[in-house]
Amino acid sequence: MCIVLMRASQKSFMCRHDHVLCWMMAFILSVFSACTEPLDLDELDQVCRPNDPICAQEDYDGDGVINIVDPFPADPRCAERSNESCEACGVACAEFERCDVIEGLCVPRDAERCDGVDNDGDGTADEGVEADAPLADNQEGVCARSEQRCVDGAWVVPDLSLIEGYEPDESECDGVDSDCDEVVDEGLTAPPADRVFGVCASTVKRCLGAEGWAEPVYAELDGYELEESLCDGRDNDCDGVVDELESLSLTAPLASVQDGLCAGSKQVCDADREASRGQPFIK
Repeated sequence: MCIVLMRASQKSFMCRHDHVLCWMMAFILSVFSACTEPLDLDELDQVCRPNDPICAQEDYDGDGVINIVDPFPADPRCAERSNESCEACGVACAEFERCDVIEGLCVPRDAERCDGVDNDGDGTADEGVEADAPLADNQEGVCARSEQRCVDGAWVVPDLSLIEGYEPDESECDGVDSDCDEVVDEGLTAPPADRVFGVCASTVKRCLGAEGWAEPVYAELDGYELEESLCDGRDNDCDGVVDELESLSLTAPLASVQDGLCAGSKQVCDADREASRGQPFIK
């Protein structure tokens, strides 16, 4: 037997199964009524949409409490709490509120935080938190002013590959700490110097930081001369020529014979003699 509660007049009617008129009245007043037996939703084909005023006044689970005040009736279309249907079926939260889906209450929206929680109730967690990102632990070199990033609800180190100028291993002579290890231009492979002949063989350039690569200080090389003056069988000025006679003639000693046409003549360089006897110049 089905008991129909006439909420408008606060009276109760008991309808027999064969009392057609009573059941017609129950159907007409269904928007204000409830049965002690659950309604057959499939048979009645009722659909509960959020903010539907008719839906809000019905009692889908037949417990004597209408949907708008019932803590989530059994209707599958209202089974999950959301901003659009929170404290009761079809009751939406205000724009400045979000639904606490655990408590079933509309609460003020929180500022989004990096914690894996949808703090502002917009359906997405941890969005737009970059403005609150803390500085990364490593602030050396090109990593200065870099910030942590929010991953899976926690702040983690930044993606160094996205930092402009970052290199896992330094490769440029530029006066910049590109690998953020507090050391500038370390571990570089210097290119060969411009002069690689004679006493300059195997020399490499030196790094001057922001000025880039520069030639070595040739004057510091053993045996280097800006212009050849020694008869020693070496390319002292690193030009690819050993003991140039034109240069050596300016410093060569006078020949032992200075008579007649030989007056003013000078000795010539014999590198082999120099190597064997220690007397580079011969008459």
